[in-house]
Amino acid sequence: MAQAILATHGTVILKYARGQSRLTAEIATLRHYNGIGAVKVFEQAPEDGLYLMQTATPGRQLATLYHEGRDDEGSRIIAGLIKTLTRQQPNNLPEGIPPVEDLLVHFERFFSKLPLK
Repeated sequence: MAQAILATHGTVILKYARGQSRLTAEIATLRHYNGIGAVKVFEQAPEDGLYLMQTATPGRQLATLYHEGRDDEGSRIIAGLIKTLTRQQPNNLPEGIPPVEDLLVHFERFFSKLPLK
């Protein structure tokens, strides 16, 4: 990823994800939410594995809250995000978005790397 400031979009991230099969689904998902509860995609070139997107603020991963002992705060953020995202056309999702069950592997991978408290 590379960060830049553009006159047209402000602070942006250029994401490169060549060879990742989930890139198409990720772009479709972000475009579907169009900046509401998710970052906005401004430009895309999936055939090259690139897309230009809005920078998330504050730009920290929720995992940092866990490491700081602030699990409750992280849980409230996740719950609020789920509420925001599910309000938006839940039955009109773009094709290619994987079901939640397919995403659980990412949570399992994340939790396997966490140190025990």
